[in-house]
Amino acid sequence: MTKDNVPDELRRLIIPLPTEGDVDEILSPEDIEKRFGLQGKRKADAMGHYTTCHWIVVERKGVGHIDTAIDQLGVTFNAARMHGLDVRYLLIVTSGKWGKLGQRYEQQRSDKRSPTKHILVNKSTRRGGPVRIQGVEIDIWVIKSDDLSDYWKNNRTTLNQF
Repeated sequence: MTKDNVPDELRRLIIPLPTEGDVDEILSPEDIEKRFGLQGKRKADAMGHYTTCHWIVVERKGVGHIDTAIDQLGVTFNAARMHGLDVRYLLIVTSGKWGKLGQRYEQQRSDKRSPTKHILVNKSTRRGGPVRIQGVEIDIWVIKSDDLSDYWKNNRTTLNQF
């Protein structure tokens, strides 16, 4: 669906990246299901297509469900790539407070690798290594849902380095 026909809640998940141009298409979970044949499977909450032809996949989850979020991103990422889409960005919008106990992942500050200034790292690797999805090492950007409005307000036109 075009970005104008999308509910505001879904539209605000697709963060602006001015070097990619503006988003011209946003896929809802239903659209993702139909387009990639993922009926009855876990899938991401949204996908956005930038005018440069790159895609972003977005998942919303509480911090206690990061493994599930990564699984859903992975299923959608793999399906989109199998359909020839150039998925370059993955984003998890989190809610809740990050804890240490029992989590395999943590947020790591990274001003250069993420416009959200945080990436998800795997704590089981030395010094917090990248997350692997479908055998591919990829940065997963992280932002707290409470920070999403401020991100939009402050960064709409200042992300030229990404």
